[in-house]
This record gives sequence, C-alpha cells and structure tokens, in this order.
Amino acid sequence: MNSLKNTDVIYQVFTRDFSSEGTLNEVTNKLEYIKSLGVTMIQLLPVNPIGEVDRLGTYGSPYSISHYMKINPDLGTVEDFKNLCTKAHEIGLKVILDVVFNHTSKDSILLTQHPDFYLRDENGNVKAKFPEWSDIIDLNHDNPNVEKYLTSVLKFYAELGVDGYRFDVASIIRKEFFTHSKEEVRKLNKDIIYIAEAVDSAFINLMRMQGYKAYSNEELFEAGIDACYHYASWEPLNKFLHTKDEKYLEQYKGALLVETNSINSGGMILRAIENHDQDRIASYSHAESFIRSVLVLTFFTKGAAFVYNGEECKDNIKPNLFEKETINLNINDYAYFDFFKKNTLLKNRDINNHLRTSNVLNSSSKSLVIDNSYDNNYHEVAVLNFAENFNDIHCEKLYDGHYRDILTDNHFEVKNHTINIDNPVILVKE
Repeated sequence: MNSLKNTDVIYQVFTRDFSSEGTLNEVTNKLEYIKSLGVTMIQLLPVNPIGEVDRLGTYGSPYSISHYMKINPDLGTVEDFKNLCTKAHEIGLKVILDVVFNHTSKDSILLTQHPDFYLRDENGNVKAKFPEWSDIIDLNHDNPNVEKYLTSVLKFYAELGVDGYRFDVASIIRKEFFTHSKEEVRKLNKDIIYIAEAVDSAFINLMRMQGYKAYSNEELFEAGIDACYHYASWEPLNKFLHTKDEKYLEQYKGALLVETNSINSGGMILRAIENHDQDRIASYSHAESFIRSVLVLTFFTKGAAFVYNGEECKDNIKPNLFEKETINLNINDYAYFDFFKKNTLLKNRDINNHLRTSNVLNSSSKSLVIDNSYDNNYHEVAVLNFAENFNDIHCEKLYDGHYRDILTDNHFEVKNHTINIDNPVILVKE
C-alpha cells in the first residue's frame, strides 16, 4: 500500500540556501511556516559531508557524498537532524531524505574501507558512467555487499525519524535493491515511502546502449517505488517552456497522456516541474497567466504535488548547487502567494483520494485541458492557457454550459466548446 496520497504536498528544502545560516536548525525553525503553506512533507536535499577532491564550486554538490552516516558539519549535527524529524512529526509533517546511492565523492570513506564497492574500468581504475560528472565515482551494485551496506544506511536514518527517501538517479540503480531494502526498512517503519528520480527515456536508452541497466517507471513501480518524477514526459514540456514553440506543447500532450495511463494502480507521478535541477517556474515568462498555468499543472494531475523552496514566493532565480545563495522567501507578490496556497489547499482536499484518472483532452493552440475523473462521476477540468494573453480555447469535450472556477469562484460560460480566458481555471459544471 502506498503511504503517499494524492492529497500530499512535498516541499523540497535545500538546507544550505534555505536560510542565511544554512543550517538544519533554521529549517526546524521554519517548519510552522512550511506547514502553513498546505505542505504535508518536506524533502531535504542530501545532508551528508561533501567531498573535497575535484569539488565543483566553493561548497560542492550535495550529491557528491563522502560519508553516508554523518551530517555535514556546515549544516549541523546528528542531534539537529533528529530534532528536525521530531519537530516535524509533532506538527504533522513527514520528512523525506534525498539519498545518493549511485555514486559517491572521489574521497569517500568507502573507497578506503571498501575499495571493492566501486565500478572499475579494464585497468582497475574507479570510474563514473558519466565522466562529465567530474566530482563523483560510481558504486558497483552488482556487488551484494554494496546493497547490504546501503540498506544499513537507510535503516540508520529510519531510526532517526525519517519517513521516506528520494533516490537520486534511481533508474540506473539495480531495481532489486528497492524491493529488498524496502522489506528491511519496513521492519522499522511499515509506512516508509520510496520516491524515485526516474530519468527520461533518452537517458535510459543511452545507458542501455552502453551496456548498463536502466529501468522504466513501470519497472520501478513493480520493484516497490511509490512515486516517480515526471521525467518520462518532461523533455517536450521543458522545450516548450523555454521556446514557447507550439509543436513541443503538442508533443507534451501525447507524452503526458502516455505517462498518466501507464502507471499501475499503486504508483504515482510527481510533477516536479520546479526542483533543484530545473529552472524556476517564475523565470519562464513575464506573463502572469503563463506562470500560473504551469503552477496549476504542478498540482492538478493525479499524484502528490511537489514544490521547491521559494516557489511560493515567485522566486525566479535557480540556486547554484555548488555555492551559497540564500533563497528569497520574502513575499513580494501576495496575489501570487495566495494563488499558490489556493492550489495547495485544493490538493489537500479528501476528494483527491478518490481521483481515478487525469485525462488529457484534445484542445486548441497554446492550451492544455485536463479532465480529472473522480468517484460518483464527478469531474473537474483544468483549462491552462499558455498564450501569454487572452485566448479562445476550444476543446470538443469541454461541453457547453455554465461553470464555476474553483480557483477563484468566478463563473464562466462555455459556448461552442470554447472558453475565453487569460488565467488558468479549474471548472466544475453548475
């Protein structure tokens, strides 16, 4: 049974940049604020010490880990981490920890203690599958002792209070690891959550061409993953957001339809449009209607919602993963902040636990229309306008009549299967 729900909102926290101090204690101090947004879970970027050999930037990537069972002293202590989990639980938040099990830093303690844990070339030198990831080297998951050790890491953090894990580049980790480790971790927490940063199809094909294992969403779900990132459909959406070229939006409609229809009943997709790897939603356009439409897409489709710290404040600057750049949490646009909270509150509704399907409908240029079908033949239809101005949006399955927009409580009439809007709407038939 999946412990993630369609009513959940996950808030990703980059501890180093979340406050000027950049500590776990400052995250703990802001838990009430995070909770007030309608968030149900926080997901921490990796909190471990960062390697120094071939470090990128001044501070290095949190994804280049030198010791799995220690906390980066720049962030705090094990006790600080445990206290964060305790305080989160006291106010009803769960804690998801980002774990990096495909690779380590080049000066990881494991390289000294367990040199056999690493992938090596024909000359016996440690290597990475992607040489451009110049600050890391890859673990060899074909060695059963590697996965035994990594399972002990998961159990270590479960005992500290972690409720789940986000697995970095999960598609290229041996899928059996998820099945076996979850069985073990469930002995400590029967409701443990497994989230996969599942990669896009081009990445999977590249790995397979080079003779490496790489798994689809469906294979990861079968192995015990509860939720996958939306990267199976991400490429055309990403291209559209950057170019505004209509052909990519049309490609995305097809990809989104395939993605939503291919997940099994126990799995879900996280539409992590904004995260530490991707550009800020607010950076894609100066048109408020465009930005708001992307935001609604984040929340509306079936699956838990996913947001990145600062997204609620319309921050348009993606933090540098290798430096120290404090995230702007000042609310300068209260209308947008309220719109963000409206979306989280709609996501939190119990009715979303009765959501059957999110179906992509054929619609006219520069638009995306999604029909959410619930129990008892109830429907909500999101009409998203990407024209950056008022637009007549035509959809044959958007039936004529009077509707209420549950985002604003405004009323609209659909005539000849067409509605004229600038901002996104979520329509309910009156």
